[in-house]
Amino acid sequence: MTCGMLLSLNALASTKAALINCKVSSDLKKVILLRHANGDSHFFQENQVVNNEAHLAVPLKEEGYFFIAINRMIQVPIYLHPGDEVNLEILNDRVNVLANEDEINNYLVAFYGERMQLLWQFMGKEVVYDDLLIKIKKFEQDQLQQLEKLKHYPKFYQAQINYIKAIVTEYKMRPVMMPGPVMNTREANRALWSQRFNEIDLNVHALADLPNGMMLAGLYQNFAEFVLGSDKSFDATLNHLQDPAQQSLVVMNYLKIFRVYDTRAQEFIDTYKSYISEEAMNRLDSWKAKFETILPGKEVPDFELLTTQKEKIMLSTFQGNWVYIDLWATWCGPCKQEVPHFKGLAEQFKGDQIAFVAISLDNDPKRWNNYLQKKESGEVQQLFGGAGFDSPIAKFFKVSGVPRFILLDPQGRIVENNMSRPSDPTTKAMLRKHLES
Repeated sequence: MTCGMLLSLNALASTKAALINCKVSSDLKKVILLRHANGDSHFFQENQVVNNEAHLAVPLKEEGYFFIAINRMIQVPIYLHPGDEVNLEILNDRVNVLANEDEINNYLVAFYGERMQLLWQFMGKEVVYDDLLIKIKKFEQDQLQQLEKLKHYPKFYQAQINYIKAIVTEYKMRPVMMPGPVMNTREANRALWSQRFNEIDLNVHALADLPNGMMLAGLYQNFAEFVLGSDKSFDATLNHLQDPAQQSLVVMNYLKIFRVYDTRAQEFIDTYKSYISEEAMNRLDSWKAKFETILPGKEVPDFELLTTQKEKIMLSTFQGNWVYIDLWATWCGPCKQEVPHFKGLAEQFKGDQIAFVAISLDNDPKRWNNYLQKKESGEVQQLFGGAGFDSPIAKFFKVSGVPRFILLDPQGRIVENNMSRPSDPTTKAMLRKHLES
């Protein structure tokens, strides 16, 4: 037996599945399981609901937090050990544990409910911050007291203490995100908020180990933006953190806003590369390599598209012009918000050497056509790419979300693979600069 085979067998031996049996008393079609890693929850597994039941086998090497996701707002924490069997009831708005002896998960489900009740104390209501602090402190004391009954689970016990304290930190920062009428001291007492900001210390938390770690960092940045200004908030967050590993984690998390590797992503990497760990930089290099074929200067294949009259047209038809492409879909709200801005730019550049081309990634051409019949396209060339993100043009540009804007030069080469949106005030000036170059 080779060394590699021995290592593989050892890895298998150290992995043992936990079973999650779900009784689904709702209209959910599938049960989605998220896993905590690096300060955030990530998709891990899902299974279809059949006859109001779903079952998941979760391979585990060590214990840790998971989340049952009912929707974006409801993600109920559970805790799994290798070999566990957990029985749950999933309703439209909550999760129940069906076994009384499952001490940890009965505690966590109750903990989640009380946490959400506290959150709603300052959602959509006018509250006084000092009164809220009293409620936050009581929540912390109650949760720590209840947790004492679970000291015989030492790893969970310590992890949950840290989670409770992190939620307390989170809730102390959240009010600054509320609109002015909600927190009656928000705008009137900036000095107070500056003091509160200086009292927040993220260094008492290991962000990677907390299920809400990245949320804490994001809230701190938002708090810094309110107190210091948007141009200083991200740097203030990084400078506040003392651990290089946490700084690297925050930089890498922020990079998620760049759906593709483009010039703006590279500018961000260049600015903050001193904070990025060697291991994270290696992952970045692998991510960048995926976009090698759509970097500026690369030629674009000649894609076949359809007009509203169902006639075939090639993308090369527009060569000789700069081409500003809008990849969109009728089901996408943000896409439709950009439509009047895209049309407005097309009207402003009418007669210039630039084509405005909107390519639908809808699956159904009838839905696309019906939508267009209700709208005036003006100077915009409306084309159908079809097949959603599986259409050839979407796959080439590695589209994972819409709207997505692309700029090509008159030779059909990529200038920007993730161009700024039409509603962005800088877009018009950028287009004009290219036309005059």
